[in-house]
Amino acid sequence: MPEVEVLNFEWENFVLDFSQYLFNDLDMPTLLKRQTRTLGSIVKVPLENGFHTYARVLGVELAFHDLRTKEEIKDLEQIITSPILFITTVNYYAITKGLWVKVGKISLEDYPVNIPPQFGQNPLNPEEFFIEENGFRRLATKDECKGLERLAVWTPEGVEKATERLLCRA
Repeated sequence: MPEVEVLNFEWENFVLDFSQYLFNDLDMPTLLKRQTRTLGSIVKVPLENGFHTYARVLGVELAFHDLRTKEEIKDLEQIITSPILFITTVNYYAITKGLWVKVGKISLEDYPVNIPPQFGQNPLNPEEFFIEENGFRRLATKDECKGLERLAVWTPEGVEKATERLLCRA
């Protein structure tokens, strides 16, 4: 009887990184297009039931517009002149891995957006607060932070769900 050679496979080499794929209705993976995150870019953000909205890259933050549509809006000025629903920070991979597809770009100088101040809290000292405004941080009191949005970095999935809830409010 001939000797049988046993191959030692290293299974970790066969594990796929599915973060670069988007699954379609047939559960077939579709490779996502990688893209760079650039100031002024407008991205299409998918929502439930075939709807989507648009967001604009302001720097670290994105401005999400008060739009919920199934139609593609080709007029970029129509998108960026629509009311802003909220401004927040989202993990970079939403854009860089192509989860949110860039549909165009309009200069922030031509159509500037005022980013509202936000507050943060020191996780090691919960009594220490700060306010971030115009790219600068300063120490603040708890009372100064009342009414401001808390600094946070959202996952794409989390912001999609929150946007859907806000756009479907009665």
